[in-house]
Amino acid sequence: MFAPNAIIENLLQRKKPQAAMTLDALFATDAIELASIEISSILHYFRVCGIAITESIVRRGLYDLARLGVLDTFKVLSRSKGRPFWNYAPKKAPKIAQVLGVKLHRDENRDAVPFTAFRSPSAYRGAKHYSLIARLGKSQLSRKKLGARLGVHGRSTFNYEQGTNIKAEQRVERTKLSLADVAAAPLKRLNQNVFLEVEFEREMTDLELEEKYKDFDPAYKIFWRRTVKDKKYMPYTQFILRRELERGNTVYLVKQITNEYSINV
Repeated sequence: MFAPNAIIENLLQRKKPQAAMTLDALFATDAIELASIEISSILHYFRVCGIAITESIVRRGLYDLARLGVLDTFKVLSRSKGRPFWNYAPKKAPKIAQVLGVKLHRDENRDAVPFTAFRSPSAYRGAKHYSLIARLGKSQLSRKKLGARLGVHGRSTFNYEQGTNIKAEQRVERTKLSLADVAAAPLKRLNQNVFLEVEFEREMTDLELEEKYKDFDPAYKIFWRRTVKDKKYMPYTQFILRRELERGNTVYLVKQITNEYSINV
């Protein structure tokens, strides 16, 4: 059983991915139930269980967890080496949540990830991202919030989806505008997620004409329609909106809203 999501997300949002990975590995292998942990023995235990986690991640993770109070630390004298070394005493999930200031629900989700995902912080975050979408099913989610829960920018979640069967469908709202809407438009562009979609007619190029009418008799070339409807996307400002409407173009206000995510089976 993996660590509760609320605890892992708290550590990721603190920019402590190694701590999150190490703690999740302790839960996933039931090593969290041990009375004490020594680095060399826990690394061996992780390898036996198939956890693909590096020594540097575990060392940094244990250090950060101890600094946060998630693990208690004490020194043990090594009879073979003749010098003391650090041991770590893990706490149970409710105590960890209390230390981190996290509220756990009775049915707190614990998203599982493949053991191979522990090879790097990026792979681990990507696996957590995938697990959430797989658990929720077809859902409308904000990319910004998806990134925030993992302690990264929303754009990073796009990278996590590359090479997976996650389907992110962009959703927009379109509203047709008129000259009566010009006064309500901003003087300068304020939001990149809000823009104008302009429909207009333009002259076709010679290549476009040849392609469109390649199966027609050139003798009737004089009757060929030489214009085509096209679209362009422009910033949402008063000046641009008025200019395009006065040119006789059809203008829509487009607002990007939350994407819809699902797993392609």
